[in-house]
Amino acid sequence: MACDELLEICYNVTLCRNLKKKSIDEAHINAETKMNKWKDTIGGYIVVCVDDQPVQDDEYPYKKFSSKDEDFDYWYDTLPVRAPQTERQLEDYASASASIQNILLSIHSENYSAKWATGPMIRCRSTRALIGCKETDAIVGLIMIGDPKVDPRPWRKKREFDGDVMRDL
Repeated sequence: MACDELLEICYNVTLCRNLKKKSIDEAHINAETKMNKWKDTIGGYIVVCVDDQPVQDDEYPYKKFSSKDEDFDYWYDTLPVRAPQTERQLEDYASASASIQNILLSIHSENYSAKWATGPMIRCRSTRALIGCKETDAIVGLIMIGDPKVDPRPWRKKREFDGDVMRDL
């Protein structure tokens, strides 16, 4: 199941990053904490990609997945950002970003919570392989969807004009 695989990627990406600056035990604890937070709060994901971007990874096509220790960094280390190079690529990337904002607004209007994630999680080979990215596909964002932990605050009362001043009803 893709959600379970994303949780495993979350754990391993966090572990990979933390091993560079923390002890092994601390790195495992941080990765476990993040993965459990995602598992407890996130019910689904949407991945937004845009194609015809600059080559995102020079080692595409990927080798066969392996859980061997020597392949850990290959699959879970953060790939460098490859920015759009042409006006068309930039417009496509901007359009994908705008679509994410609209998706977030729609999700929130249905009283679900959502978060737009970028960074290491979307810039590793394991995520790209899971969703089937081509070498010129850029992942713009990972939208995580779940139930809100707190009830959203109620809408403010409408205001009415009183001359040149707005007053709360």
